[in-house]
Amino acid sequence: MKNGEKTLMLKGLQNQKKSLLSVILVLIAVISAGCSNSQASMEDKMLSLLQDKYDIGFEIVKSNYDEYGAVKALTATVCPVGNDDLTFTAYLNSVGKSKDDYHVALMKEQVKDYYSVLCEKDYILDYEIVVDGHQTNDDLTGMTFEEYLEERSFYVTLYIQFYDGKTDEEYADEIYSLLSDIDSFEHDVYMLNIDISDNVNIFCDNLYNINSENGQGLEYYSRDMILREIDENRNTSDFINSVLESESNKDDD
Repeated sequence: MKNGEKTLMLKGLQNQKKSLLSVILVLIAVISAGCSNSQASMEDKMLSLLQDKYDIGFEIVKSNYDEYGAVKALTATVCPVGNDDLTFTAYLNSVGKSKDDYHVALMKEQVKDYYSVLCEKDYILDYEIVVDGHQTNDDLTGMTFEEYLEERSFYVTLYIQFYDGKTDEEYADEIYSLLSDIDSFEHDVYMLNIDISDNVNIFCDNLYNINSENGQGLEYYSRDMILREIDENRNTSDFINSVLESESNKDDD
């Protein structure tokens, strides 16, 4: 074999070795990345980030790990160590995005108390105030309650139960009275849901026309509109209840 041929052969072998080494290094990197983004490692990272952010320890109550192609994501129910009554939701993905709604867990009872004045009416039998919030990477926990209200990083849903046995016209008057109070309230109500019994709904609205600058305001809720809403929602509730009762009877048979 001539010297030139030997040289070419040696260069070819060297190139093959370099290519094989590159493949091995890539595989090692992929395997290492996979390990660092396993569910257990992401849970540890989430807890570390939360502790750095809020300067207290946290623990995971439950978690859900998903893969979206190359991106891994962890959503978890979290609470401060030893305080599982104060749960909230946290999120972390493998490209570094993290957010949580710890601020809601801290503030929701105060928010409920603040909004309760809307629900303490003589025509309201019972009510529930549900406070949800936006997940954020910002720390909103150092705010006063007044500052938190102005931040508008939460939204409130009112679940109201009226007394049974009234006419639709009486219910329409009560609904309009409640809507009027909500309209004049300093902060928004995201959703209003009204029942007259456990399974009969007569009003459900996202209150866009009250909350939005582009809405029609309280004028949108005319007496005729509210009466139509009562009738339509009651009919829908009756239909759903009849279907559920039918299915229940089938199960009993």
